Amino acid sequence: RVYRDGIRVYNYGAPDNDWMLIDYNQGSKPISIDRHMAVGAFFMDREHSTGLVERTSRDGFINNDAYDVFWKTCRRVFDRINLEYITDQRAINGDPENDGIMDAVRSLRQELEKTGRMDLYEHHMQMIEDAATDFSQHIVSAAGIGTTVSTISSEISGGIGAMQDAISNRMPREKLIDLSQSLSDMVDGMAYLFRRSGVTVERAGKVAQVCIDYFHIQAEQNGVEIINGFDDASDFEIWGRRRLLVVSLINLIDNAMYWVRQYANADRRIYVGPAKVDGYNAIVVTDSGMGFIDQPDVLVQPGVSNKPGGAGLGLYIAKESMEINKGTLRFPAYNEIYAPDMPDDMDGAVVALVFD
Repeated sequence: RVYRDGIRVYNYGAPDNDWMLIDYNQGSKPISIDRHMAVGAFFMDREHSTGLVERTSRDGFINNDAYDVFWKTCRRVFDRINLEYITDQRAINGDPENDGIMDAVRSLRQELEKTGRMDLYEHHMQMIEDAATDFSQHIVSAAGIGTTVSTISSEISGGIGAMQDAISNRMPREKLIDLSQSLSDMVDGMAYLFRRSGVTVERAGKVAQVCIDYFHIQAEQNGVEIINGFDDASDFEIWGRRRLLVVSLINLIDNAMYWVRQYANADRRIYVGPAKVDGYNAIVVTDSGMGFIDQPDVLVQPGVSNKPGGAGLGLYIAKESMEINKGTLRFPAYNEIYAPDMPDDMDGAVVALVFD
């Protein structure tokens, strides 16, 4: 509901009015507040909301710039409340639908080991673990490819639009060549992502550059600098499944792009480069945004997102992808990583793909 000067503004909060798209977005989240639950109301006074104009038909505000800001603010508040609700519900009741098949298999092994007769079960347990790993790989890969293709398609569409604008506005030849090269790099990256492969040896610098290339045009249009910290001396080999590596890193860069655009000061920067975490090789992604406001165990839960209307799958998919690749997704503090080439003034979020 919405109140202005203590008087309710209709028809916000009516049973048939999903004005905040709460139920519309609920399908992507296994646990979520629905609009039939009593949550609260938004209060304002007329003096500080003059841009909000009520319709003569008494069915809400006119759609204008002020209403757009009002709606986004309300939605942001609700998303934060919903995130707290999801976290509390999982802490109290658990979330069996999203415990994960690998967690269930690990629990089974632990229970069998308690019997003291693991020799009787080891062969069958190994078969179960192999089958579960194969199943998880295909499920996570499919989900990750889906979200990644959406991101890539958006970037390519933006690149084509930028190319069309450049041609229409008779931009210099050098600009057209640069845009053409960026689009070519995106398409090459798409082929790299979908090229059939099992477990292969990849160069971390190559994976990083392919992922960075997807965001070249968006970064340029939004004044974001993406720094590739890899060089021949710092590059290292990764043993894993290429698709899952690309999916993981694109999700991290996509998150960083969103937050630096929303909350960074004039200096919008993202760093993607090599690092050491607990002595292990890692690809670290850090930015000049506001950093994380939730604990890592909350951030990696499916359906949890601080983005307005976000599905909350990016970090979850990255975590699962890294586990399948025998690595981990970590959120280290700055003093827990060794990355000598990382700029000193990066003080936003830090995420690392650790190959341990």
